[in-house]
Amino acid sequence: MKRISLSFMAVLFTSALMAPAALSAYPGYGKRVDASLSSSCRTCHVVYPKLRLYGKTIREIGYNVPLGEFDDPVLTKIYRNLPLAIRGKIDILDPGQAAPVSVNELQILSGGNAFNNRFSWWFHKHIMEGNEFVKLSSGTPHEAWMQYNGSKALHIRAGMFELPMWFSWSKTKVSELGYLYYTSTTNADNFGVIAAPQFGIQINGAFSLASGDEDDWGEPDDASMQGYNYALSITNGETSFAGKVNTFFGRITRKQPESAIGLFALAAVQDIAPAADHMHGGGDMADPARELIYKLGLDGELYLRGDDATVYGSAAYGSDVARNFLGGFIGYDRLMLPKLFLFARLDAVFFSPEEHVDEMDGMDHDADAAHVHGTVIADDASAVFLGAAYMLMGNIRLSAEYRYGINGIDHQGLMQLQFAF
Repeated sequence: MKRISLSFMAVLFTSALMAPAALSAYPGYGKRVDASLSSSCRTCHVVYPKLRLYGKTIREIGYNVPLGEFDDPVLTKIYRNLPLAIRGKIDILDPGQAAPVSVNELQILSGGNAFNNRFSWWFHKHIMEGNEFVKLSSGTPHEAWMQYNGSKALHIRAGMFELPMWFSWSKTKVSELGYLYYTSTTNADNFGVIAAPQFGIQINGAFSLASGDEDDWGEPDDASMQGYNYALSITNGETSFAGKVNTFFGRITRKQPESAIGLFALAAVQDIAPAADHMHGGGDMADPARELIYKLGLDGELYLRGDDATVYGSAAYGSDVARNFLGGFIGYDRLMLPKLFLFARLDAVFFSPEEHVDEMDGMDHDADAAHVHGTVIADDASAVFLGAAYMLMGNIRLSAEYRYGINGIDHQGLMQLQFAF
């Protein structure tokens, strides 16, 4: 890997600010679907990257929406059919960084559909992290999947994908300081962390409660925003293309124009090596111990002013390598002005009395391998998060956040420039 210079960051910053509005679609997806959907970024987004309920419906079913008819020049036509985007996060003020300005992440993305919408895909690979370049050929992509769209109610996805949580860890999260229970684990391999993408197969779909022409479901009206989304996944539980199938995940979401609520469950089996099996004699056993990891949870949103203001949250109870935990978050955000977005959130995670911790100490452990960004939480923790984001132009935003650690976690502040073009 190669260190990046401050001069390059300056060029990157300037390029982001000068990016024309025509390139602001993320990742060019909104410019290739039906014209009624691409007329405004706010069709799918409250502000970048926070999605409206309609935008979440599109994401949940894998970007299975009607393709538009366009009379484009050759280069534009290639872009519409093979859209690419760059998404970046530049830390302007982060006390945890040695450099005053640091490229937190730089990603290359692509997403869309093809063959009369029978197939859709998503690709997301980090090409820079922590101010250092990452070769495209090294490691695994954060996400890389292909999906067959049989009907609105049945899609089959295969590849590397995030578990279908209502709040996506990478695509639509509002806060860059993380959600504590997403990264709660007490095992050294980060096994069962719901923030990590995993390799496997998923089926998903949507059922509308409204009657009418099914071909019109993609319109952002009340009919498309009520009903059910479901997803069932079988994965290997880790961010790699190796490993046996051992993780099962399912969720169902009930949507209405004013609210959404979902239930989800995860069950996984992990073999614990004898040397780490403190519960069974500390390595005296010849065979590995087998641990069941599970999580049962709910999540949802309540829309107070259309969806320009929302109360949202998620909570889960589970067992992770012989320790039970209860965790979750509740938050509120509001679009105060057309370009000013405010948010606040309370997070908390509580573990049962310590029986087995693989020397995690609440710190990062193998985070690069599991694509888990931020601190891995292995003990009780709670914090209040406050933040504001200002949209400079298009998909470029300046955000400031502060985490007030109540228990088990430090205070932290962050100012960041985010862009996608």
